[in-house]
Parts: sequence; C-alpha cells; structure tokens
Amino acid sequence: MKYFHAHHISLTEDSSLSTIAFYDDVDDPIDFIILSQGINHELILTLNDTDCEFINVIEEIKVLHQTAIVKIKSEEQDNVDYDYIEIEFDEPTNDIRSFIKKVCHTYCTVS
Repeated sequence: MKYFHAHHISLTEDSSLSTIAFYDDVDDPIDFIILSQGINHELILTLNDTDCEFINVIEEIKVLHQTAIVKIKSEEQDNVDYDYIEIEFDEPTNDIRSFIKKVCHTYCTVS
C-alpha cells in the first residue's frame, strides 16, 4: 500500500486528453500520483517513486469523502509495487470524482 496526503490537486485538459495530479507540495513536490490519458485514451499511472509509466494497471478508483483509493489489478501489483494507493486530499470530492471519471474513460471503475 502507498499512502500520502495530497495538499494540491491539478486538473488539466488538453486537446480532449485529461490529467489529474495529486501532489504534496505545489512548489517542490516530493510525493505525487498522476493519472492521465494516453493518445489512445489508455489510462496512465505515474508515481514519484518509480521511473515508469504504468498503462491500464488500475482496476478501480473509489472516492470517499476526502480520500481516493486506487486499486491496482492483481496481475500488475508486482510491477507497480503496490496493491492499492490511498490518497487523502483537502479538496471537495464532487469535481475530483467527475474528473477522475473523465480521465479513466472506460479503463477502470470509478465509484
């Protein structure tokens, strides 16, 4: 499991591709998670503690109050080094939930 508190969230849209970044510090982020769409709308996961981008490894994302739980597909957990990632954030969840749905497209369940 990976856990961190995201004090800042960045939502961007560029040419119909969306990205949501959760990070701990706006000026000098140490801990971050980025969910983005690739050219073919695949779901890309980028973590601060790896040099890899993981494509379509997320099974489900649950947004509860001020927490998002990102569940990694069981067959990908060794590659990603986590079974799930828990992100606590300061922002209200309504915009975050809808934006995560947009980023995820059809590649994982968002609830």
